[in-house]
Amino acid sequence: MKFRQVADAYVRYRTSLGLVNGVEARNLRIFSSACRGCDISEVSPELIQKFLSRQTPFMRWRHHQNLKLFYRYAIARGYVARSPLPDESPMMPPHMKPYIYSRPELKALFAEAIHIRTRKNDPLLGITFQTFLILLYGAALRRGEALSLLGGDVDLSDNLLIVRGTKFGKTRMVPISPQLTKVLVAYFAERSRLGRPLTPDTHFFATVKQPFLTAEFVSDRFREIRARLGIRRDDGGRFQPRIHDLRHSFVAHRIEAEYAANRKDVQRLLDELPTYLGHVSLTSSQPYLLGLTPTTLNAANRRFARYALTEVKHV
Repeated sequence: MKFRQVADAYVRYRTSLGLVNGVEARNLRIFSSACRGCDISEVSPELIQKFLSRQTPFMRWRHHQNLKLFYRYAIARGYVARSPLPDESPMMPPHMKPYIYSRPELKALFAEAIHIRTRKNDPLLGITFQTFLILLYGAALRRGEALSLLGGDVDLSDNLLIVRGTKFGKTRMVPISPQLTKVLVAYFAERSRLGRPLTPDTHFFATVKQPFLTAEFVSDRFREIRARLGIRRDDGGRFQPRIHDLRHSFVAHRIEAEYAANRKDVQRLLDELPTYLGHVSLTSSQPYLLGLTPTTLNAANRRFARYALTEVKHV
């Protein structure tokens, strides 16, 4: 059987379990192309090694992990007798530390977003892009999740979003704050005023001349305004601040606020985070804890110190 046929069957199987995501499926398609239509039994260790050697350290590890799971499936179903993967697994690179935007930086980004211009001089573009960025941060959405929102997915009366077809193929409900709802209501009104009324089947984010925004467009415009504001990192990070770091910033600021309010059960918030973020487990949310601010870490240390002293007194 062709490698691509088995890969397609594997993706369908994992999808039925709610475990596959777009990245895993895309990576298997990339490797299938490298196999050039060969039978799964013809995939050699040399072919895999050559493919992996052309990848970045992170993608080398990611492809190896994807293929390891794939070959477990293929062996269990008798498509091949053994895995051609190298015995030694590539080392997982350290998680990329996210950039946490300060609150003044967020205010500057949102204020600057409304001033973006294109050659088409679209009167709805500025507020569309501004509202888009505010929603990414205020609801901790992924870029693609926000871009895919339709009018019927936004319930402004109940402060609720329905996010469909996420990274892991799931649909989730995302409660939003009344303050964020006010921003979306104002955007809805401006759309109607400028002749782009929202309907259940149209994209929530659109302009007078564009029925929807693209991922490339919003990322390019975001880099432009970030550079214009001089927001950059000098800590040796692999990337300059990204649009995805708005989501990381939401998590960091939310946990910081819990400590600032001296709430007793911060652990409960950590247990709820995976559900809100659309992750399958707390393990998936752990990279988001890499962005905890010094203020949060100091507050956590002080709380633990108080706990330890109390325990010592009872010994």
